[in-house]
Amino acid sequence: MEDIDTHLNEGLQYARDKQYQKAIEKFDKSLTNKSPATLIHDVFYFRGCAKRKLGQYEQAIKDFDSAIDGKSSKYGDALYKRAYAKHLIGQYDMALRDYELFVAQCKPTDTDLLAKGRFSMGCAYLHLNENDKALACFDQAVTSKPDRAEYSLYRGRAYGTLGLYDKAVEDLERVCSQCSDAYLVGLAQNELGNHIEAIKSYNTALENNLHNSDALFRRDLSHACLDDHLQAIQDFQQAIKESERPDRIHFRLCMSNIALNDHKGALLNFKEAQKLAPYHADVYYARGMLHYNLGTHNAAVHDKRKALLLGDAAQYYTQKLNEATKKVVHKKRAHLKD
Repeated sequence: MEDIDTHLNEGLQYARDKQYQKAIEKFDKSLTNKSPATLIHDVFYFRGCAKRKLGQYEQAIKDFDSAIDGKSSKYGDALYKRAYAKHLIGQYDMALRDYELFVAQCKPTDTDLLAKGRFSMGCAYLHLNENDKALACFDQAVTSKPDRAEYSLYRGRAYGTLGLYDKAVEDLERVCSQCSDAYLVGLAQNELGNHIEAIKSYNTALENNLHNSDALFRRDLSHACLDDHLQAIQDFQQAIKESERPDRIHFRLCMSNIALNDHKGALLNFKEAQKLAPYHADVYYARGMLHYNLGTHNAAVHDKRKALLLGDAAQYYTQKLNEATKKVVHKKRAHLKD
C-alpha cells in the first residue's frame, strides 16, 4: 500500500508541476500494483486528467470511463472531464449527454457546479447550431451566477446568433465595463467589432500572465480581422509553441497565409491542422475552397465530401464550396458533351 500511495502522490505532484508525462508514468505504476478497488478508479481519473492535458483525448475518455464505471470518489468530476474531452474532439452530442448527467447528479445547493454544467451544455448546443437551447442554458447560468462574466459573454454571443442584437450588445458591453479579466474583456470587444481595443486588452492579459496562449491566439485573430496578417502570423507562430490545442492556431494561420497569397504555406498548415484534429469540418471546407481557387477541382470535391461527413461547418464555407463544386460538375458535363 505504501508503494501505491507513493506513486500516486508523486504522480499528483508531477501533474501540479505540469509534467504530465511523468505523472502518467507514476499513475501507471499505481495501477500495476494491487491497488484497492476504492483507489484504483481514482487513479484512472487522475491519469485521464493528465492525458487530456497532453491532448490524448480518446485515451483520456477511456480512463474517465473506468473512473465512472467504478463509481470513483471523483465520479462527478470524471463525468464533467469526459464531457469536455468529447467536446474537444467534436463529439458534441455525446458531450451534451455527459454534461446533462453531470447536472443531474449535482445537488440543488451546488449552485456553482449547476451553473458550470448548464454553461457547458450551452456551448455544446452552440456547436450543434441549436441556438435557442444554447441561449436557455446560458440564461440559466447567468441567472444563477450573474457575477460570472464568461456566462454573460456567451449569452451575448447566443443573442447575436439569434439576431437579438440589442440584447447581445447589452451583455457584451456589461462584460467590457464590469469584468476585471482583461482576456474576457478582449473577447467581448472582438464580438463588438472593437478589434483595436481588444488587442490592448489582450496585451494587458499577457502582461499579467492571464490565459497566455489563449490571449496570444485571440490577439492574433484581432490582427487578422484588421488585415494585419504579417503581425498575425508572427503571433500565431508564438502561440503554437505555448498552446495545448495548436490545431485551431494552424487553421487560422492558413487563413492569414491565404490572405497573403502564400498558398504553399496555407496547404502545409491545413495539413498540420487536419493531422492534429481530423474532426473539424471547417478545415476541410476552407481547404476545399483553396483547392478550387487553385484549379485542383478533384481535391476540392474530395474535401467537400469529407466535410459533409463530419457535419455542419461555417455557413460561409458551406455555401461557397457548394457553389464551387457545382461549377466543377457543370464544366465536366460540358466537356463530355464536346
